[in-house]
Amino acid sequence: MRIDVHVPLAPAPILAPSPVYGTATPGEPVRRMTPPFGDLAHPATPPRR
Repeated sequence: MRIDVHVPLAPAPILAPSPVYGTATPGEPVRRMTPPFGDLAHPATPPRR
């Protein structure tokens, strides 16, 4: 039942393809795919709001 608490881990899969699409710039494709998760995935990159 604690699986519900692990729901926030959904962005985890996004980090997996990140290196694949991030051959040149991981921050760019990640932000395009998911802007809200992009900031969490790459806090170093400026928010694309």
